[in-house]
Order: sequence, then structure tokens, then C-alpha cells
Amino acid sequence: MSQIPVFLALPFGLALAAAAALRLAGGADVGGRLSGAAVPAGFLAAWTWMHGLTLVPAGLTEVAVHIALGGALAGLALDAAGARPGWRALVGAAFVAAGVAAATGLVGVARPMPADGAATGMLVLTVVALGAAWVATLIRLRRLGGPGDGGEGAALLAALAGGLGLTAAAAGAPGIAAPAAALAAAALGFLAMSLPLGLPLAGGAVLGGGGALLGLAQALAVDWPGTVVPLLILGLGLFAGGTVGRLPGGPRLRPLWMLLLAFLPGLLAAATALALRG
Repeated sequence: MSQIPVFLALPFGLALAAAAALRLAGGADVGGRLSGAAVPAGFLAAWTWMHGLTLVPAGLTEVAVHIALGGALAGLALDAAGARPGWRALVGAAFVAAGVAAATGLVGVARPMPADGAATGMLVLTVVALGAAWVATLIRLRRLGGPGDGGEGAALLAALAGGLGLTAAAAGAPGIAAPAAALAAAALGFLAMSLPLGLPLAGGAVLGGGGALLGLAQALAVDWPGTVVPLLILGLGLFAGGTVGRLPGGPRLRPLWMLLLAFLPGLLAAATALALRG
């Protein structure tokens, strides 16, 4: 238990410091775009401190870590180049395809592709469902992390990751709960720097941080099948933006409202997972 504060302080502090350093070094334009890489950097640092980083993933949880690394590098390259929307969409589509393929065994990471018709049909449904979840989440994070203010996107990522961690803990999956908590801490570290500096949630954070979130969520869904319903409940946090826009406080408080409201489905998801487990 004594390692928990350090485990959470590491991603929070590293993400905060990295976001500030990149912003100051690169200026408002380039530095602001590159600062999003602080989110996956904090997450990966926490994972490496606890488990190390292997070249070949041994399971879907480690696949999520590789997804985060690949997404961070891809997003960082797009941000550094100031890539046009068309290139971002192309890279994003390839990223989603790789993440879903890794979870469903189409690239041989998790399990071989089933041969019988019923199993193949279930595989197709799984691919479609996961693909839709990836696209909806990444697009939502991207739209909330526009130029000048990525606070709402960072708050949404932190809330979803925190809810995922609680859900995994309630389902008896500490191997998912711990890295999800680290991701939430990293997103909060970036949020703490985004609020005063107006940092955007650029590609490095969307693909790296969002990829980590989705990779961990699909690892939980595949390895703990009883968590599918709680994860669907958790996904309701993506729709918190409509309510946030009607709440008082103006733009300055919108990230905090987003953090609170998007976290509420996570609490319900955790309660559901606990009930189903019992």
C-alpha cells in the first residue's frame, strides 16, 4: 500500500512537468501542440516503474501499454509536423485498426482467429463494437481538446480512466485498475497545467492517452467478459458535454464540471461490476 502514493504521484508530476517544459521550450504554437505527449509519458513512466517495458507483450494489458507508446509517437509526429486533418484522419484510422486487431487476435497477439461460423460472426460483431468505441472516444477527445484549451478533453480522459480503474477494481482486475489509475493521474497532471496555460489536447494525448484508455478497456472486456455492461455504462461519460455547457461558471469551470459529471457513470459502472461479481 505504501507504493500507491508514489505510483500515482509519478504520472501526475511527470505529466505536469513535461507539459510545462514542452510549452515553455516550444512556445505557444509548437510547444502547445507537443505538450499533449506529457499524458502518455506519465502513464508509461508509471507502468515502467512498476513492471518494466518489454518488446513483446505477454497479454492484452501489455498490449495497451504498447498501444499507448505507439499512439504517443504517432501523435507527437503529427503534432510536430502540424499535419493537416486528412493526414490525422488517415493515421487515426490505421491506429484504430491496429488497436482493435490486437484485441481480437487478428494479428496473433491475443488468440487465433476462430474457424467456425458462429465464432467468426461473434468476432465480426466484436470488431465492429470495438471499432465504434475507439472512433467515438478518440473523436470526442479530439473535439474537446481544440487549440488554446484542452482542459475539457483532459478532464474527460481523467474521468473515464478513473472510472475504468474503479470498475476494474470492483471486477477483481487489479492488473487493469492500477494502470488505469496511473493514466487518470497523468491526465490530471496535464489538466493542472492546461488550465493556466490554455494547452490543447493534441495528437500525442489523444492517440497516446486515448489509446491507453481504450486498450485497457478492451483488455478488461475481453479477459473479464462480465464487465461488458459496466463498460457500456462507463461510456456514458462521453455524453457529459451537453450538460456541462448548461452549468454555471463559464469556460473557466467547464473542465471541472466535465471531470465531475463524466466521472459519475464510472461510479455507476463500478457499482454494477461489483454487483455482477457478487
